[in-house]
Amino acid sequence: MSVHIIAEAGSNYNGSVALAKELNGVAAAAKADSVKYQTIYPEGLYRPGEYAYGHYDIKEVWKIRESGVLSDEEWRAIAADAAERGIPFASSVFDTRGLDLICSLHPPFLKIASCDLNNLRFLREVAERGLTMVVSTGMSTLGDIEKAVATLAAEGIEGEKLVLLHCVSAYP
Repeated sequence: MSVHIIAEAGSNYNGSVALAKELNGVAAAAKADSVKYQTIYPEGLYRPGEYAYGHYDIKEVWKIRESGVLSDEEWRAIAADAAERGIPFASSVFDTRGLDLICSLHPPFLKIASCDLNNLRFLREVAERGLTMVVSTGMSTLGDIEKAVATLAAEGIEGEKLVLLHCVSAYP
Protein backbone atom coordinates (compact mmCIF):
# COMPACT_ATOMS: atom_id res chain seq x y z
CA MET A 1 0.00 0.00 0.00
CA SER A 2 1.36 3.42 -0.90
CA VAL A 3 0.50 6.97 0.06
CA HIS A 4 -1.53 8.99 -2.45
CA ILE A 5 -1.81 12.74 -1.84
CA ILE A 6 -5.08 14.23 -3.12
CA ALA A 7 -5.28 17.99 -3.62
CA GLU A 8 -8.86 18.72 -2.57
CA ALA A 9 -10.36 21.39 -4.82
CA GLY A 10 -13.88 20.40 -3.76
CA SER A 11 -16.39 22.99 -4.87
CA ASN A 12 -14.00 25.86 -4.12
CA TYR A 13 -13.82 26.83 -7.80
CA ASN A 14 -17.11 28.69 -7.17
CA GLY A 15 -18.43 27.92 -10.65
CA SER A 16 -15.34 29.41 -12.32
CA VAL A 17 -13.43 27.36 -14.88
CA ALA A 18 -10.50 29.79 -14.64
CA LEU A 19 -10.31 29.32 -10.87
CA ALA A 20 -10.56 25.54 -11.25
CA LYS A 21 -7.64 25.61 -13.69
CA GLU A 22 -5.71 27.72 -11.21
CA LEU A 23 -6.41 25.07 -8.55
CA ASN A 24 -5.09 22.44 -10.98
CA GLY A 25 -1.90 24.47 -11.28
CA VAL A 26 -1.49 24.78 -7.53
CA ALA A 27 -2.06 21.03 -7.12
CA ALA A 28 0.51 20.22 -9.80
CA ALA A 29 3.04 22.68 -8.34
CA ALA A 30 2.57 21.09 -4.91
CA LYS A 31 3.37 17.69 -6.48
CA ALA A 32 0.06 16.19 -5.37
CA ASP A 33 -0.73 12.79 -6.86
CA SER A 34 -4.17 13.91 -8.06
CA VAL A 35 -6.61 16.80 -7.88
CA LYS A 36 -10.20 16.14 -6.80
CA TYR A 37 -13.34 18.17 -7.27
CA GLN A 38 -17.00 17.73 -6.34
CA THR A 39 -19.37 17.32 -9.28
CA ILE A 40 -22.64 18.45 -7.77
CA TYR A 41 -25.99 18.79 -9.47
CA PRO A 42 -28.50 20.02 -6.86
CA GLU A 43 -31.32 17.89 -8.25
CA GLY A 44 -29.19 14.78 -7.78
CA LEU A 45 -27.81 15.66 -4.36
CA TYR A 46 -30.85 17.15 -2.65
CA ARG A 47 -33.56 14.61 -3.32
CA PRO A 48 -36.75 15.28 -1.36
CA GLY A 49 -37.46 12.61 1.23
CA GLU A 50 -33.98 11.02 1.12
CA TYR A 51 -32.18 13.21 3.64
CA ALA A 52 -33.00 15.26 6.73
CA TYR A 53 -31.57 18.75 6.33
CA GLY A 54 -31.44 19.77 9.99
CA HIS A 55 -31.00 23.48 10.56
CA TYR A 56 -30.17 24.30 6.93
CA ASP A 57 -32.57 26.27 4.74
CA ILE A 58 -32.52 23.90 1.77
CA LYS A 59 -33.69 26.64 -0.64
CA GLU A 60 -30.64 28.75 0.23
CA VAL A 61 -28.32 25.75 -0.03
CA TRP A 62 -29.87 24.85 -3.41
CA LYS A 63 -29.29 28.40 -4.70
CA ILE A 64 -25.65 28.32 -3.64
CA ARG A 65 -25.13 24.91 -5.22
CA GLU A 66 -26.80 25.98 -8.48
CA SER A 67 -24.38 28.90 -8.78
CA GLY A 68 -21.47 26.45 -8.95
CA VAL A 69 -22.89 24.04 -11.54
CA LEU A 70 -20.66 23.62 -14.58
CA SER A 71 -21.56 22.27 -18.00
CA ASP A 72 -20.13 18.98 -19.25
CA GLU A 73 -17.86 20.94 -21.61
CA GLU A 74 -16.54 23.02 -18.73
CA TRP A 75 -15.75 19.86 -16.74
CA ARG A 76 -13.99 18.43 -19.80
CA ALA A 77 -11.90 21.61 -20.06
CA ILE A 78 -10.90 21.39 -16.39
CA ALA A 79 -9.96 17.71 -16.73
CA ALA A 80 -7.99 18.43 -19.92
CA ASP A 81 -6.14 21.24 -18.16
CA ALA A 82 -5.22 18.88 -15.31
CA ALA A 83 -3.94 16.32 -17.83
CA GLU A 84 -1.85 18.98 -19.58
CA ARG A 85 -0.30 19.81 -16.21
CA GLY A 86 0.42 16.12 -15.58
CA ILE A 87 -1.93 15.72 -12.63
CA PRO A 88 -4.74 13.12 -12.67
CA PHE A 89 -8.26 14.54 -12.32
CA ALA A 90 -10.93 12.94 -10.12
CA SER A 91 -14.18 13.98 -8.50
CA SER A 92 -16.73 13.15 -5.86
CA VAL A 93 -19.94 12.03 -7.52
CA PHE A 94 -23.41 12.26 -6.03
CA ASP A 95 -25.74 11.03 -8.76
CA THR A 96 -25.89 9.13 -12.05
CA ARG A 97 -25.43 12.26 -14.15
CA GLY A 98 -22.19 13.17 -12.38
CA LEU A 99 -21.04 9.55 -12.36
CA ASP A 100 -21.52 9.22 -16.12
CA LEU A 101 -19.71 12.48 -16.82
CA ILE A 102 -16.74 11.82 -14.55
CA CYS A 103 -16.33 8.25 -15.82
CA SER A 104 -16.13 9.65 -19.36
CA LEU A 105 -13.07 11.64 -18.19
CA HIS A 106 -11.21 8.46 -17.13
CA PRO A 107 -10.40 9.31 -13.50
CA PRO A 108 -8.00 7.17 -11.46
CA PHE A 109 -10.71 6.79 -8.80
CA LEU A 110 -14.25 7.78 -7.90
CA LYS A 111 -14.88 9.52 -4.58
CA ILE A 112 -17.97 8.88 -2.47
CA ALA A 113 -18.87 11.51 0.12
CA SER A 114 -19.84 10.61 3.67
CA CYS A 115 -23.47 11.51 2.96
CA ASP A 116 -23.69 8.59 0.52
CA LEU A 117 -22.06 5.87 2.64
CA ASN A 118 -25.52 4.51 3.51
CA ASN A 119 -26.85 4.93 -0.04
CA LEU A 120 -26.25 1.29 -0.95
CA ARG A 121 -28.09 1.58 -4.26
CA PHE A 122 -25.71 4.34 -5.35
CA LEU A 123 -22.65 2.49 -4.01
CA ARG A 124 -23.61 -0.49 -6.19
CA GLU A 125 -24.12 1.78 -9.21
CA VAL A 126 -20.69 3.34 -8.75
CA ALA A 127 -19.08 -0.06 -8.13
CA GLU A 128 -20.41 -1.31 -11.48
CA ARG A 129 -17.87 1.02 -13.15
CA GLY A 130 -15.04 -1.08 -11.71
CA LEU A 131 -12.85 1.87 -10.72
CA THR A 132 -11.09 2.28 -7.41
CA MET A 133 -13.48 3.87 -4.93
CA VAL A 134 -12.42 6.30 -2.21
CA VAL A 135 -15.21 6.36 0.38
CA SER A 136 -15.55 8.83 3.25
CA THR A 137 -17.03 7.60 6.52
CA GLY A 138 -18.01 10.75 8.41
CA MET A 139 -21.24 10.67 10.43
CA SER A 140 -21.29 6.86 10.24
CA THR A 141 -21.26 4.05 12.76
CA LEU A 142 -18.98 1.04 12.52
CA GLY A 143 -22.05 -0.95 11.45
CA ASP A 144 -22.75 1.52 8.62
CA ILE A 145 -19.17 1.19 7.42
CA GLU A 146 -19.24 -2.62 7.62
CA LYS A 147 -22.47 -2.72 5.60
CA ALA A 148 -21.01 -0.43 2.91
CA VAL A 149 -17.78 -2.45 2.74
CA ALA A 150 -19.73 -5.72 2.42
CA THR A 151 -21.93 -4.20 -0.29
CA LEU A 152 -18.90 -3.05 -2.27
CA ALA A 153 -17.06 -6.36 -1.78
CA ALA A 154 -20.07 -8.18 -3.24
CA GLU A 155 -19.65 -5.94 -6.31
CA GLY A 156 -15.92 -6.68 -6.60
CA ILE A 157 -14.67 -3.49 -4.95
CA GLU A 158 -12.30 -4.58 -2.18
CA GLY A 159 -8.61 -4.72 -1.34
CA GLU A 160 -6.66 -2.15 -3.38
CA LYS A 161 -9.89 -1.12 -5.16
CA LEU A 162 -11.39 0.29 -1.93
CA VAL A 163 -9.98 3.14 0.15
CA LEU A 164 -11.81 4.20 3.30
CA LEU A 165 -11.25 7.68 4.71
CA HIS A 166 -11.84 8.52 8.35
CA CYS A 167 -13.71 11.83 8.36
CA VAL A 168 -14.83 14.22 11.02
CA SER A 169 -17.82 15.94 9.43
CA ALA A 170 -17.95 19.35 11.05
CA TYR A 171 -18.81 22.28 8.84
CA PRO A 172 -19.35 25.91 9.73
